[in-house]
Amino acid sequence: MRLDGHILDVFPDERNDLMVLWIRTASGVERVVDTFWPTFNVVAPLDDLRNLGRRMEALPAVRGVELERRRAGLLDGDRERDVLTVEVGRYRQMRTLADMVDRLGGYRDFELYNVDIRLAQRYLIDRDAFPLARVSVSRRLECLDQRLAMEYEVPLMRRAELEVEAHQTGRVLRETDPLLRITLTPLPPVGGAPGEGLTEGRGNGKGRGNGKGRGNGEARGEPLVLEAEAGEEAAVLEEATRQLDRLDVDVLETRDGDSALLPYLRARAEASGAALRLGREEDPRVAARKERSYHSYGRIVYKPPFQALRGRIHVDRSSSFLHRESGLHGLIDLSRISQMPLQVLSRLSPGTAISSMQVHHALTRGYLVQWRKNLPESFKTADELCRLDRGGMILEPKVGIFGGVVEMDFASLYPNLIVKHNISPETLNCPCCRGPERMVPGTPYHTCADRDGLIPAVLRPVLQRRFYFKRMRSHRPDRRSEYEQKQLILKWLLVTCFGYTGYKNARFGRIECHEFITASSREVMLDAKEVAEAAGYEVLHGIVDSMWLLPTSPLATPPEVVSDRISQLIGIDLDLEGVYKWIAFLPCKGTGVGALNRYYGALEDGTMKVRGIELRRRDTPPFLKKAQQEMLDVLREADDPEGFRALVPEALRALRRRADLLRSGDVDPAELLFTTSPSKELDEYQQMNVSAAALRQLKDEGVESQPGRSVQYLVADASSGDWRRKVLIRERLDLFQRYDLAHYLKVLARTGESLLLPLGYDEQRVLDALSGQVQDTLPD
Repeated sequence: MRLDGHILDVFPDERNDLMVLWIRTASGVERVVDTFWPTFNVVAPLDDLRNLGRRMEALPAVRGVELERRRAGLLDGDRERDVLTVEVGRYRQMRTLADMVDRLGGYRDFELYNVDIRLAQRYLIDRDAFPLARVSVSRRLECLDQRLAMEYEVPLMRRAELEVEAHQTGRVLRETDPLLRITLTPLPPVGGAPGEGLTEGRGNGKGRGNGKGRGNGEARGEPLVLEAEAGEEAAVLEEATRQLDRLDVDVLETRDGDSALLPYLRARAEASGAALRLGREEDPRVAARKERSYHSYGRIVYKPPFQALRGRIHVDRSSSFLHRESGLHGLIDLSRISQMPLQVLSRLSPGTAISSMQVHHALTRGYLVQWRKNLPESFKTADELCRLDRGGMILEPKVGIFGGVVEMDFASLYPNLIVKHNISPETLNCPCCRGPERMVPGTPYHTCADRDGLIPAVLRPVLQRRFYFKRMRSHRPDRRSEYEQKQLILKWLLVTCFGYTGYKNARFGRIECHEFITASSREVMLDAKEVAEAAGYEVLHGIVDSMWLLPTSPLATPPEVVSDRISQLIGIDLDLEGVYKWIAFLPCKGTGVGALNRYYGALEDGTMKVRGIELRRRDTPPFLKKAQQEMLDVLREADDPEGFRALVPEALRALRRRADLLRSGDVDPAELLFTTSPSKELDEYQQMNVSAAALRQLKDEGVESQPGRSVQYLVADASSGDWRRKVLIRERLDLFQRYDLAHYLKVLARTGESLLLPLGYDEQRVLDALSGQVQDTLPD
């Protein structure tokens, strides 16, 4: 029988050692199983491989071994080596077998490859397919789609939101709390042929997902509410299963589904004896991934457990960065090109997606992917380290308010430099292309001119793809939201690709590549600065890939001409972002020197651009964000720096109205919640600060919070050393009595200081203005 449709989901059945596919057809969904035997590879001297092969063949989890000559790792180039290929017959034993081989080699004698690639991706690469691809299934799986196609058909996928309420015995949901109700709300479907059918999105052209739940502009269906009377939990849980099947839901969306809702529902099903099934087949009994906290770019990040469904896609909006930034259209596009199943991808970082694409490229080019990569940084003297490990070029901003400033940004500078210079671990310092024309000034690095590097080969189609989607936004206004979501997710992919070249655990990372890229970018910034200054501009600020230029005379070259000159010189497009009516570059509060990424300004088209202030920070309470936004709403009416200064008194009066509201006590306490992500366990805190107090209150409610997990709290008494009085966590707002007025007035003043410090308004002066002790005039 022939089956035509799209791959909705793919995952390994580890009990039966089969790959399972759910295919969305024109008439419904079908479950397909396929036999697939994964392999891993060992590189060592030939005699050692023969001995190892004999030992491996005797193991019941091994289907067979084969000695062959082939290319191994990327850095080996085209050189063939002796390789032992081990075919595994038990999916769950893959890592165990690899660990055993590594141990037999004393963790040094055997190089292992293709060990830790996700089975779903291994299978899809082997079958030349990808998630949501159009396929035909008869005796074998045949892909009828192209992974990198710009326009493609997506199966029409039905969506629903799952919400749960319980008879809570405390302030935090516990698995022992009786179920009150389950609500299933149909959402607009996503998919269909390009430009046809209903599509997911806000419809405002900005396309930044739909992760905020209600009020996001979606046309929802009538909610289906399943009430649980006393003793009827099992019936309601089983009815939820029937309704999901009746609605034929493909994408089930939740908030806190991974960390709370799904574990709670499964606990209630076990307690009541209900046969609960949220997927299209039996749900996994344990999370696909445990919760964890890890260190990333100077902060602790928390990842909740991954509650996967089978045959149905579970998207937890609260734990999906990619969905929050790009919506389902972006996730679908990235799932196709990265070969990561949609619900798996929704919980991963952009870096994992780019790594997956690199794995695909390496395997399809006949290379193996090394496990536990051990590529140490080459030795450098202290002088070499200081000279090479310098990062991108930053030109310190001039503090103040300026008018007529032109902003120019290089389009995807780092990815374009990688492609332009062919920067990849295997092309760096090749023996065949030494020459001054291939060197980056100030470095000992060059790249190969004859061999196309893996990283450029992966990034080139991504850059082309994003350029296409950005262009199509204006050509197809009826699909603007869809194209915006797709280009946004690729933006994050391109942002991440540079960092992964220097990340020690990246499969294809190499710190020398990272240094090559930043050295090239410094040359780009210096060249661009020279052209701009020769054209009659002063560079007020420059940061890696952006410049802010102030004309120094009426005869300055038009900015469009300057942009074209620099683009032609560098070979990378320099986009003219706009001209500011006024822009404020802010100082560091401690030193007074220009802050590198804190500014705000009004462009001539009326839009505001804001970076680095409280309005952009996730930890800022909504009340303070609104206060700062109200000040900006006043200031944005200015047409030049003089007009800006004239509006400062009115902006301060707007801030004073917020202060009066605080003094009145009429502020909703939920509007005053700070958000923090503590970096330590509770018992690691030596002082009772706000984070420690919030964690202690959570513990009192029965919650053991992991490092990096967000906690929200209101400051009740900042000076108190008692955790019961110092703060009030969100879960205890029913106990609200008062907030610390002095503390909130102080942080309110800081929001004003952030905007007006270039004009001499420090925190104390703003506080005085809020109390009416000084007139709303500019300081002398």
